[in-house]
Amino acid sequence: MELFQNVLTGINAYLQKLYNNHFYLNSNYFAILSFIFFIIILFTFIFVNILKRKMRDLENQNDIIDQLLQSIDVQSDLNKQLNAILDIVISIVDAEGYFIYLWDKTSENYVLRITKYKTSERGVVAVSYSGLAPYEKEKYDPPLGISGRLTKNEVLLIKDGEVPLLRMAISHGKCQMRIGPIKKITPKKQRQLKILCEKIDRIVDMYLTMDKLNNDVEVITTTGKAITELSKSAFKIETLGSKIMGISSQMVEAGGCCYAIQDKGKWRVPLITRLTNDIDQEFVSDNEALDGMKNVLDGHSYMLIQQGSKDFYSIPYYLVASGIQSVLLVETQGVEGMAIFFFNRLPRLENYSISVVLMMTKRLGELWENREKLRALSDSYVHMLRILIDSTDNLDPTTVGHSELIANYSTAIALELDLPKKEIESIRMAAYFHDIGMLGLSNEILYKQGKYSQIEFETMKLHSVIGASIIESTTSRDEVALYIKHHHERWDGYGYPDRLKQEQIPLGARIMAVADMFNAKLQGRKYREPVTYERAVTDLLAASGTQLDPKLVETLLSWLNRKREIAIEGRALGPCWEIKCCPVHISEGCAAYGRKDTNCWDIEDVNCAQHGSQCSTCFVKTEMLSRSRSVNP
Repeated sequence: MELFQNVLTGINAYLQKLYNNHFYLNSNYFAILSFIFFIIILFTFIFVNILKRKMRDLENQNDIIDQLLQSIDVQSDLNKQLNAILDIVISIVDAEGYFIYLWDKTSENYVLRITKYKTSERGVVAVSYSGLAPYEKEKYDPPLGISGRLTKNEVLLIKDGEVPLLRMAISHGKCQMRIGPIKKITPKKQRQLKILCEKIDRIVDMYLTMDKLNNDVEVITTTGKAITELSKSAFKIETLGSKIMGISSQMVEAGGCCYAIQDKGKWRVPLITRLTNDIDQEFVSDNEALDGMKNVLDGHSYMLIQQGSKDFYSIPYYLVASGIQSVLLVETQGVEGMAIFFFNRLPRLENYSISVVLMMTKRLGELWENREKLRALSDSYVHMLRILIDSTDNLDPTTVGHSELIANYSTAIALELDLPKKEIESIRMAAYFHDIGMLGLSNEILYKQGKYSQIEFETMKLHSVIGASIIESTTSRDEVALYIKHHHERWDGYGYPDRLKQEQIPLGARIMAVADMFNAKLQGRKYREPVTYERAVTDLLAASGTQLDPKLVETLLSWLNRKREIAIEGRALGPCWEIKCCPVHISEGCAAYGRKDTNCWDIEDVNCAQHGSQCSTCFVKTEMLSRSRSVNP
């Protein structure tokens, strides 16, 4: 009102000026002119206020939608995410039903994914907002599939048969939402829905991308588990074999038994039961005695050797001395070998018991044959994976020898901890294959330079789960797969995939994390220069207790310091091609290759670029310089 009064005062002053300048206006003309100006100003004032109010409403709508979007949990699965978005729509539009469809490339149709109804007897939603009245003429049952791909984001009123619906196309047609029955929608609500479409476009696109990736991982994981279970039954056949031999031994009432396999002229005895340890050890290594028994069997399905028979001489003296009076030899099928049953008396073998033993040992031979085939296949798979890893590492000069380096550092830490030999072998294998899951990623992500987008980062994170599944299914070594799966967990619990922390993280995975970070600092990438040895140590210590297990950081540095203490002053710790695990086919073209009498940086025409190095930042040189400075401060 103050603005309005100021405008009228200005008008009167202007008209008075005209009058004083001898423009003779009569009083009626002056009143009409004042009224016209008044009307113009009044309408201008009203229009400005309406425009301001609309702008405030629009801002409020944006704020409300933004707040609702922030409440969506991006860590939940796709159904929960779509339900959260649907709840936002429900807060804007009141209708009987809400339906979300997703585009399926295989069938080239939209497939119904989420359904919510307002009425309690049919579902789910209790909408508290007042809005548009539902269409009562016809109850709407949504189709399970809809043909015709939508290509742009839009909010339209359509009809499905005679049923009026509101349709929202989201993420350029990858998702469409149908609401109704509904006859009309106010412009205000239509604006709100259009704003919502714009704001959730990228969110929905990210959700759909991540859902596809998770489904792909699930397929890989499920397939891997199926293969693993089959593989386990073969690799752990010793347990099953022991049961088969035990049942067979009880059937003929033997005092002990064993299962022997001939392999390239040598005998192996993988199963032996109920003999004394001393006899066990002597018999399993007695190749001559096993050859003699096999000759006695001579192609028969079974043979009983008793005291007094001409073949009793084939039984080793130490068995006879231990009280063995009879031996039953049974030929196995599938692999070249035999089952041997020992008796401390003269046995009475019934036909039915011999039949059962023959059947059991036949099955044992077949299982063992399959085990050997699977083991050979597994070795072949591991060899093939090694070739793939080496080839991938050598594609980029900055990653030459990467997997071998991680394996070497991890093995050094494991040896420092004095872990059992088998565990050290598993840690080395896991470290070498720690990034095997990367082979399942697209080249765009695998070789991208620079920072990942959010979707790309989430995609990249899946490599640890995929890698674990690959190793588990091809080697049946559960601990190796476990280390690979968790090598990106953090000591403080903020890693992935399961956010484990501290001692919850398997030891092998914690060791690999330390080795991986240290090497990443020293090796660099196309988009990131390697750091000096001193800086790598500083960064490693900075991550101790947060990202990395502090004890293992200390273990690695202790091992390095011990090597540095015995190194020759002014010389590198070793030849550069060995320290950097550079393969021969890459390093042989360098003038320094094979030279151990001098430092590589003192040789002309070296070719460090082949393995992504420069003398100014190369670990081989910066470590020596760091050592020299500490000796001569």
